[in-house]
Amino acid sequence: YGISVRAGNAGGSALADALIHVAHGAVVSSQQDEAIGEGVAANPGVVNTTLTIAGEVSSGGNKAVALGDGDDTVILLPTYNINAEIDLGTNGFNLFVLDGAAGTTGNIFFLQGSNQIATGVSETHKRGQGTWVIGGDDVPGLANLAPAFLDEGSLVINSQLPSLTLLAATGTRLSGVGGVGPLTLEGTATLAPGNSIGTFNTGDLSLSSMSTLEIEVDAMNNTDQIIVTGTVALNDAVLRVLDLAGSVNQGAMAFNSTII
Repeated sequence: YGISVRAGNAGGSALADALIHVAHGAVVSSQQDEAIGEGVAANPGVVNTTLTIAGEVSSGGNKAVALGDGDDTVILLPTYNINAEIDLGTNGFNLFVLDGAAGTTGNIFFLQGSNQIATGVSETHKRGQGTWVIGGDDVPGLANLAPAFLDEGSLVINSQLPSLTLLAATGTRLSGVGGVGPLTLEGTATLAPGNSIGTFNTGDLSLSSMSTLEIEVDAMNNTDQIIVTGTVALNDAVLRVLDLAGSVNQGAMAFNSTII
């Protein structure tokens, strides 16, 4: 271990809270075992760990982080660097959080080859006013991804995550050329398919009356598109049409296209 956390003594069954912050520029590493883990004893007790990673956590094994019983939270900041899996454990209610201040961008994959970034997740949350980009390989539809919540800021999804249920809170922005499962936009949330003109896939799609569907169009009548596998509830949402320069289309360039 680079850092080992446990409650009580070697044979104890105590309950404890742990707060760990790996700062930007800091390194926690282990040549064989996980770099950060809960307990080395047969019964390390129950530890509720909150781990924030802005620096490097690396392991020579399969897992960079292995947390056991308890309600655990792992928070990644855009400057993180992890070379192996984060295992939040099989017991407890475990949060996986992507955070970052306005003007920052983080990049992450949920699956790269056979490697998952995180397991044992109860919920995934995007927090902070910054942007996170989810890339990597497509995740098979049979894989059960934990429900996700876009709480703040912007999220770009460029891989297909068909088993991911996503709720976008008011004031947030979702874009990309990937896809999710059931998608709900609350309040003033914005759905902007593509990274320029592109296609985004969803399961059931539900917009609110104050949410915005933002569509780009070019001079050749190419537009963004949403492919929905399931039901669509528009609920009088706002349609905002932009040209590729980002200007609102005022009707000077007529177009006829299917966008959903």
